[in-house]
Formats: sequence, C-alpha cells, structure tokens
Amino acid sequence: MDRRHWISSFLIVALVALTLFLIRSTGAEEAYGDLGHSLNEMTLLQGSVPDHDAMSMQPTLIVAWNTRCPSCVHELRHLRDNYDKLKDDLNLVAVNLTETERRLEDVEQFLAEEDLPFTVLADERGEIAEHFNFRFIPANFLVDTDGELRKSQEGLIEVQTLRSWLE
Repeated sequence: MDRRHWISSFLIVALVALTLFLIRSTGAEEAYGDLGHSLNEMTLLQGSVPDHDAMSMQPTLIVAWNTRCPSCVHELRHLRDNYDKLKDDLNLVAVNLTETERRLEDVEQFLAEEDLPFTVLADERGEIAEHFNFRFIPANFLVDTDGELRKSQEGLIEVQTLRSWLE
C-alpha cells in the first residue's frame, strides 16, 4: 500500500471514529434538550423550572396530572406532604395536562388552595403526553441526570417506590 492510500485510509477511519464519538457524547444532551426544551416552553404556574444544571445534578420526577382526576389530586397532596423527604434527592415537576382541563382557572384555583412546594407547569399543547406516550394519569417519570428516562409508572406512586427508584 502506498503512503497516500495509507494516509487516506487512516483519515477515513479517524473521521468515522470521531463522528461516532460525537454522536455518543451528545446523545444525552439531546435527550435532555428535547425534554428541557418542552419544559421551558410550558407556562409556569408555580415555582421555577429546573435549569439544565439542576436537572444534571439530581434526577427529576415528572408527574403528569389533571385536576379532574381524583388519583392525581391525591398523589399531588401525598408528594406535597412528603416533599421535605424528597427534595434533596430529586427535582419534582408536576405537569398539568392543561388541554384536558375545562378551564385554566380551575388549575389556578387548585394550586392556590393546595400550596404545592414544587414546580408546576401547564402543558397546553400535550407535549409531555407526546414525549412519554402514556395512557393513564397520574403518570410518573423519573429522568436521570443525563436526561434519560429510567423509570415510569402510570397510577399513584408512593414515596417507598420513589426511594427504590433512586437506589
């Protein structure tokens, strides 16, 4: 093999390896980016949206809910009552499925009465349902620090379940 052919082959292999490395290393950011972009585009109803730094420091539990769902209301109250036990181990973001509500005012009234200590967002375009593809609410999604979905559960979630997910 002549020298030019060897150098060309080496450059092609190096270029392929570099491309694969870049694709792998940016994959987690893209996964977070899609979700993070969706969260940042939603209307903030309460609290503050965790930024990339907060989401990369500890896992994030995303709870999809609706005020007309008794199980959802029960779960949000349960999470509120146990928030002090959870807040050091995970970010908590409750995403209201606003397009399924009768009126946004119903959500605002619920939040005024319940005083939830975590972030609450209004998903007016159904982005969370599209992103996670769930059928029942409440729906719970644990996203790791790389933006990857690690655990999910449709229906009520208990603190013990969350603890086991975090181990």
